[in-house]
Amino acid sequence: MCLFFLFAWSLQSSMPPNDIKTYQVSILQPAIDKETPVVCNLVAERMNHQTRLFHLDVNSVNCGENICEVVVVRMFWDELGRYISIDLEEGDELEKKEGIRFTKEDYKKLEEVLHNKNSELKTVFKDDLVTGDFVAHGDINVDAISGATSTVSPNETVEGAVWTCYTLWHWANGEIVSKIREITTNELSVAQLREAYLTNNDADYKVFAIEALLEKKAYDSVAFKAIKEQAVTGDYKVFKTALVYVENASKNNYYDGIKYLFDNGDFKKRVACLNSISQTNKGENTAYYNTLSRELSGFTYQEVEMVLSIFQRNNFISPVLLEELVDLLTSDDFLIARRAYWFLSYQEKELTRKQKKSIKKFKKKYSQRL
Repeated sequence: MCLFFLFAWSLQSSMPPNDIKTYQVSILQPAIDKETPVVCNLVAERMNHQTRLFHLDVNSVNCGENICEVVVVRMFWDELGRYISIDLEEGDELEKKEGIRFTKEDYKKLEEVLHNKNSELKTVFKDDLVTGDFVAHGDINVDAISGATSTVSPNETVEGAVWTCYTLWHWANGEIVSKIREITTNELSVAQLREAYLTNNDADYKVFAIEALLEKKAYDSVAFKAIKEQAVTGDYKVFKTALVYVENASKNNYYDGIKYLFDNGDFKKRVACLNSISQTNKGENTAYYNTLSRELSGFTYQEVEMVLSIFQRNNFISPVLLEELVDLLTSDDFLIARRAYWFLSYQEKELTRKQKKSIKKFKKKYSQRL
């Protein structure tokens, strides 16, 4: 067993022997076949702190020319489907070109490769992984097969072990991730997700909890309130996931959620809320549109522009909005004042005599800047 991976092995050995469950899952593994799934036995083991560790035994490599040394590799993920590490049976070692065994540095590099979710290996088909039968002497990007040259960057793989990296990367980061997350979601209650996972300090747990609660269609008042609060206090990844949750709520809950996120969010989150409103199919909400109208004087130019574009798209006009826009004609920010002017200039029939007078005065004063 490789000393480099003793951590994962020690995690396994700490499991209660009667708290192990096996799931049969079908995984599409591009290194084997890009169309036919592989049936696997995914094992979940309960940790002492009640989280679960998943592992799967796989072949180390699916070689393009079937001449690579194959050993069984045990791969580990946490309950969110995040890859942890690999482990080997005692006496087994991974090999590179010409039968050279992996060094400690090679194993370290392999872990870096497998933890890189955005690796080039993600988008390369196995048929395109290597090309040619001849390379110049000394080419470092050569795989352990007949001198074939890798088509991916050297820093994306362990030198001389392209096929091994490709195979294990797709195990570590492929469909197994969604399978594990699905299993975890199905076996947790709404209360567990809300009380333990959503409040976890790890942002990935918060995101998982929100996605799982959405999957379970958990829109009770307690869950909805908890997610709104996490959205405004959490990082942007948590916020964006919470926004998707809110967007899938009923119309009334949607606008209630959007109002909370907008009122309590920073500028970036507020813009995301306005983008959501502009794209929603929930229809207009007169009460909330009037609320936004009353707040226009405190908005940035970008926010004013977005809100008025939403109103125009929905043909929304109200006495509250018109009065607020007339007040904006005296804004210290000329861009905001001009945007209010152009909106009002198309509402002639809706304006009072006094409002028309204010618009006329603005036009005369800034005729050269309109």
